[in-house]
Amino acid sequence: MASGYGQGAPGGYNNQARSAANRMQDSLPSKVHLELRCESLMNKDIGSLSDPFVVVYVSDAMTQSLQARAVGSKMTHTLSNKRIVDGYKELGRTEVIKNNLNPNFSKRVEVEYFFEERQDLLFAVYDQDSNSDVLELHDSLGIARTTLGEVVSASKEWKGALGLKKRGSSGLSGPITDSKKCGFVYAKAHEESETMLAVSLEAAGSELDKKDLFGKSDPFYVFKRTNGSSLYQSEYIKNTLHPTWKPMQLKVPLAVQDEQLILQVYDHDEMSRPDLIGEARVSIKQLTSRPTLPLINEKIREKKKKKYKDSGRFVVRSCVVQEVPTFLQYIRGGLQLNFSVGVDFTASNGPPDQPESLHFISPDPAARPNQYELALRAIGGVLQDYDSDRMFPALGFGGRLLDGSISFNFCLNGQPNPMCAGIDGVLHAYKQAVRVIKLAGPTNFTPLIRYFMDTTRHTRLTPQSQFYNVLLILTDGVITDMDETKEAIVEASQYPMSIIIVGIGTSAAAFKAMDVLDSDAVRLVAPSGKQAIRDIVQFVPFAQFEGLPPERLAAHLLQEVPANVVEYLNTICKIKPNPPR
Repeated sequence: MASGYGQGAPGGYNNQARSAANRMQDSLPSKVHLELRCESLMNKDIGSLSDPFVVVYVSDAMTQSLQARAVGSKMTHTLSNKRIVDGYKELGRTEVIKNNLNPNFSKRVEVEYFFEERQDLLFAVYDQDSNSDVLELHDSLGIARTTLGEVVSASKEWKGALGLKKRGSSGLSGPITDSKKCGFVYAKAHEESETMLAVSLEAAGSELDKKDLFGKSDPFYVFKRTNGSSLYQSEYIKNTLHPTWKPMQLKVPLAVQDEQLILQVYDHDEMSRPDLIGEARVSIKQLTSRPTLPLINEKIREKKKKKYKDSGRFVVRSCVVQEVPTFLQYIRGGLQLNFSVGVDFTASNGPPDQPESLHFISPDPAARPNQYELALRAIGGVLQDYDSDRMFPALGFGGRLLDGSISFNFCLNGQPNPMCAGIDGVLHAYKQAVRVIKLAGPTNFTPLIRYFMDTTRHTRLTPQSQFYNVLLILTDGVITDMDETKEAIVEASQYPMSIIIVGIGTSAAAFKAMDVLDSDAVRLVAPSGKQAIRDIVQFVPFAQFEGLPPERLAAHLLQEVPANVVEYLNTICKIKPNPPR
């Protein structure tokens, strides 16, 4: 790694629909209940103590978008008719506790948790002065701001100092006076998590009915709940009455294991709706006994009556069911999520002093930041809440240092240690490097990936000390060392790390060759023939999100990280979450 800037040194019925459904299933929000208490509140009452209650608000991409659309109109409400003020919507209120300056509230406030989004929280504490729900009729005891990410990752509970809005200011935004006289608010997150089950099933069909005029059948099967919602759909196998399907991988809530599911086997048809071969009822618990299930088609049974036996059989060859912990259980148990950055300093970005350059930083503070800045702020703003010390290593690659050498892992801050304080520190270091480093090339990823892989490998992962590393790479061009990069990623897949890549620039088509690294459907294979043990790369061109809030980019890139963490720790390392701290 380069030490400073002066010198470098070595240091529907298709696969796409099924994949989308599986990703959605893994990214469903968790419900979190916030337990609240306060200490040392101000006393606003004469002859008695304050009667406090807390109102909790959230501001996220959705509420901010709705607020933006409401400008100039009367629509300042969510679809559930909750009012939006300054981009915040009210989540709920605690009960009122009479005559108490150190209240512990029993009523919890529920919020949907999305790891991939920044969710700002605001706690507003009031002294009840009447039975009215109108907050303006009650005295403010102070407000505090934080993020949901900080609350769920806090050790034991999150603590925030209450302050008052500056005199004359209204609404929920704006500065808060730091007043120790206002006291403190504490929040503790409790996940409302249904234990999930991972179901691995191998199945085959036997003596299925023939449905095709000039062939046999092209069978596939579907599992549904009795309410009609689909849980899984297999691939279809052409022209056979004795299919053997690929193993099914399915996640369902624990409560579903005793529920009678609907199993349906169909004949696929390219030109029309699939034909039902037959169906059966079975629970997941029953599947573990490896039954052979007769498939019944009621219409055919009505025609054949006593002559009808079945329309074939569904043979369960194996079924393994295991409990799967949630990502939040790991976070609440003390998992440390580490964030690292690599920035492209190759010449294809264009001279930084030219407005058309991808590294151009406008002297006008009101100007829109460049794509590198926007991506760093959006993605780092989410991940920094899960890093306890908020110190992030930030490196550059493809730049020419002051001694003339080209480095592929130099410290952005110009120091021997690449650590930067918070995302603001990373952005400051980036801007400093843009002014000093000459752009060069080529676009080699391998040294950067191997540097962070070595750092990960030399940190011991144990059940008592759990961590996971996320490397963000921002680049404007196609990788020039693709074969070596594939080898590095395949090797990195065995360590607790993920790589998220943003393609900077205006052309999404320019990054087509990068799609091979984001191997959602098929595991990445290196030129040596070695295969990745899991998918650890998520890639997206910034151009796909041009004109949209940068938070959309962050949400898309980060949505697979929780599943990566759980897959690695639970499935590969067999490490369970620790009890909540």
